[in-house]
Amino acid sequence: MFSIGDYMIYGINGVCRVQDICASPFDKKDTRTFYLLKPLSAGEGSVIYTPVDNVQVLMRPLMTKEQAAALIERMPGLEPLEVPMEKMRRDLYRQAMQSCDPEQYVRLIKTVYRRRMDMMQQHKRLSETDSDFERNAKLSLYHELSVVLEVKFAEVEQYLIDRLETA
Repeated sequence: MFSIGDYMIYGINGVCRVQDICASPFDKKDTRTFYLLKPLSAGEGSVIYTPVDNVQVLMRPLMTKEQAAALIERMPGLEPLEVPMEKMRRDLYRQAMQSCDPEQYVRLIKTVYRRRMDMMQQHKRLSETDSDFERNAKLSLYHELSVVLEVKFAEVEQYLIDRLETA
């Protein structure tokens, strides 16, 4: 169970801060306990209420600093996602995002990067699907790394570039 003030990953909403642990705000007869979550990637007034025992949405603690450092070390060796057929691309991207696994975010970002380079050589535009999933993967990964590594969100990409260049 998470405590007030803890950060967690809450499904595709990414990093959320536990603002409160309370009774159901919707039904006074509901005896379950709820988390009141504030997603880092959402607007100022956005909140999520979810049962503490919710099994439909993946909830996990953030990675540790050590796990983040190990992930950054592994990044150069992580392979892009395998897309055997073009019409499977969106589903593979969706699965990567729903896994809530930072390693899968990196693989998705690498996949889109490689695809972008291929498209540029062919003088074509990258699809909105690729761009949208890349943006969401970066948001999820960078928010988690920002909190864990205590780096401002806007500085995470440069932080990664600096670390990867020295590797």
